[in-house]
Amino acid sequence: MLASYSSPRQVANPGVRAPGQLNRLDETKHSSWVFPHRILFLLFAAIIALGLRPRSVAGSSQAPTLNAVLRYRALFVRGIPLTEALRTIGADVEKGYISFGVEVYVTAGKEPVVDLDVPPGASVDDVRRQLSRQLPQYEFDIVSPHLVSVCPKVAMRDPKDPLNIRVLRFDANGEAAGAILTWPERFIPELRQRTGSQGGADNKHIDLYVGPVAVGTAVKLSLRNVTVRQILCAVSEATEDTGPKDVPLGWEYSFDPQMMFKPGAVQSWRLLMTFPHNWAEQVREGPDKVP
Repeated sequence: MLASYSSPRQVANPGVRAPGQLNRLDETKHSSWVFPHRILFLLFAAIIALGLRPRSVAGSSQAPTLNAVLRYRALFVRGIPLTEALRTIGADVEKGYISFGVEVYVTAGKEPVVDLDVPPGASVDDVRRQLSRQLPQYEFDIVSPHLVSVCPKVAMRDPKDPLNIRVLRFDANGEAAGAILTWPERFIPELRQRTGSQGGADNKHIDLYVGPVAVGTAVKLSLRNVTVRQILCAVSEATEDTGPKDVPLGWEYSFDPQMMFKPGAVQSWRLLMTFPHNWAEQVREGPDKVP
């Protein structure tokens, strides 16, 4: 609850002060004014800080796709990698779509595995809860109506995590979303300095894509004082308003936390495409028909 202002205490006759009371009254007025203002300032700072964090998907009215029903009557898969499970979920959304921004910890090159046991009539959110129970160390948070962030709980608070690097300024002027999501060091100098990657506008880079996607939507963004994680999510959000030849793009960042910043450490940035099996049909009906 927000603190309310309280006016300085009044004396019986404010025009007359007893000898020796002048300093005490002035001090009382000063402290009674500073204290509530200090509380309000701290509360305001806390609200801003909380606002930068992705909102929980639980009970959110901003996630219509989480209530979408999967087309499978039933689905059972055992021991499937986490990102493959997310692709399966996205591909089987009957109406609308969902994308994921994923940070995943790998061990010996392998990511966590899960079981999918999807009963008839299950929604995307039902499957999300199922995955949350199997991976309690991971968070599934909403970023936008169509984008869900998946990451280890400890990653959000780890100052060494590259996705938590603070970027004072990020501008994208028509760059391809796929290029930013697969080689962010090229566009984010602060990230390049931390990871020691060889990026920059003069370096050559080959973007490889599998399937019908070329390089994704041309993105125009101007962000200030954000994290690398927020930049990647903003780029994914920018692909939600896609043309008939584009698809919404998610992203995946994987690494071994035990090897971070050590010789031989491997980091992987990849596109995570989870648009549904009937995406072309939905687009043909018109962008305004896609939930």
